[in-house]
Amino acid sequence: MTELTDALFRVAAELDEAAPLLNELDGVAGDGDLGVTMAHVARVIRAVTSGHSTDSWDSLLVLLGETLEREAPSTAGTLLATALSTAV
Repeated sequence: MTELTDALFRVAAELDEAAPLLNELDGVAGDGDLGVTMAHVARVIRAVTSGHSTDSWDSLLVLLGETLEREAPSTAGTLLATALSTAV
């Protein structure tokens, strides 16, 4: 499980770092809030991963997907939630 949680924390860090650029790029053709959404996704990843106590990758990915579905109800959040929930 450590490999997955380590990878998820690295993803969260990369999302935080990329947030300004994602906002800028999204602003060209969209509403400019993709970085805001991804920074929120990073917070959810950290919170869920930190509080997850089982050894099951499946349950962690489903929990992340379900939490993102509630917490990040944007197009990008919904797509990511669906991908995580169905990845198992």
